[in-house]
Amino acid sequence: MLDSTTSGTAHHDEASALQTKFCTDVLAFVEVAEQLGNPFNSGTELVALHTQEVMEKEVVTSLTQVQDLGKDLHAQYVSHTIDADLEEFFRYENQREPTSLSNQGSLRSGNNQIF
Repeated sequence: MLDSTTSGTAHHDEASALQTKFCTDVLAFVEVAEQLGNPFNSGTELVALHTQEVMEKEVVTSLTQVQDLGKDLHAQYVSHTIDADLEEFFRYENQREPTSLSNQGSLRSGNNQIF
């Protein structure tokens, strides 16, 4: 069970009430899962817990392959990012004055007027 009294485990955006609600929801789900059974008990079929309806084969295939697909897409993204030309990526970062402050190579002066 989640220890909501330990501040070291709390996320900075989570209040103790949110953690308590999450704990309550998880415990309720576990209770329902124990009462109605494992939705994957029938082998390759997926059964909705609340209605006992069998999901279509395409749904089961999607759910079983989503983790592998996510890992493949992540690997492609990381590979593409690493292979990117870092000099081109940081071209504007490495200038003496950033382009937003530059006026044809010289530092642009401000136009602030004191009223």
